Amino acid sequence: MPLPNLKSSVALASLTSLGVGGPARHYVRASTLDQLRASLLEAREAQLPVYVLGGGSNLLVADAGVPGVVLQAAILGHEVISEDDATVCVRVNAGEDWDRFVAESVACGWAGLECLSGIPGWVGAAPIQNIGAYGQEVSQVIESVEVMDLKTGALSVMPNAACEFSYRSSVFKTRLKGKSAVVAVTFRLSKLGPAPLRYQELLNYFEGSQAPLTTAKIRQAVLTVRAGKSMLFDPSDPNGRSAGSFFTNPILEKEAAQALQKKAGASMPLYAYGDRYKTSAAWLIEHSGYAKGHVRGGAALSSKHALAIINPGAATADDLIGLARAIQESVLAQWGVLLEAEPQLWGFSTHPLLKGADRETK
Repeated sequence: MPLPNLKSSVALASLTSLGVGGPARHYVRASTLDQLRASLLEAREAQLPVYVLGGGSNLLVADAGVPGVVLQAAILGHEVISEDDATVCVRVNAGEDWDRFVAESVACGWAGLECLSGIPGWVGAAPIQNIGAYGQEVSQVIESVEVMDLKTGALSVMPNAACEFSYRSSVFKTRLKGKSAVVAVTFRLSKLGPAPLRYQELLNYFEGSQAPLTTAKIRQAVLTVRAGKSMLFDPSDPNGRSAGSFFTNPILEKEAAQALQKKAGASMPLYAYGDRYKTSAAWLIEHSGYAKGHVRGGAALSSKHALAIINPGAATADDLIGLARAIQESVLAQWGVLLEAEPQLWGFSTHPLLKGADRETK
């Protein structure tokens, strides 16, 4: 199969932040749209499954690997496409490092991404899972998303409303999962300074400070807070080999939230989220018998954050998924809440307790 830049039997573990997973039958690193399209169409012609890879920071690959073609959309470059006195629109290709782009936007004085500092991965993944942290969600500043159809190679531009953003989700994780690849994102950022902080940890960080808050100060605060939880990708940190938060915080209907709080007591975190309520997956985990640092086989929970399942060094994908399933079972039995996995899961057979997770893309 004469795919451009084709490699065979590439170990996917080396391309993910978790550092586990078997080989891809074929692997292509596409640095241009033409390379991505040509590789895609030839894979389709050969009737091989296609897996679209970004930076690998939100991915768990099975030990057996995947049988098809892994296409890594490593397209670089960004440009300002319009601006006025209040805002600036920046088009960023999918292969750009996310945190590098955030740092550059902060250095320019553009606001809207500063609370999303320190999140590993590439720009192309940001709209797919609607990344969010410390009171911001990327959907708040996305103007449009450019995608390539995985059957035809055709390009289209989807405005924000068409992306169907919701909590840690989008149309790219639902109706368009396995049907499109994000190739670029256009952001509309503010030139008028950061919005007021809403997240309690950041409010606590700046408590007593009289100096005006800037995007640079907020970015540094976020990086400091994330580092304290080992939620920055750092190969030297024993807690750092993770996919970030392995589970999303549950969003509950009002009746379910009230019933859960009645059972759990006032100490359980519960926050209004539109007409529903959000609770803490970390709280549920720790109150279901899984403390920070819990070890099961070769996998463990971070000693600093109960939401991060880590590879301490010699874990297998089966170890990690085994711990995830055990946690889900315990939380479901104790609290009646099914935690949903946040990372993409490639090569695993369907399991009822992995509801909501992304599986292999075909």
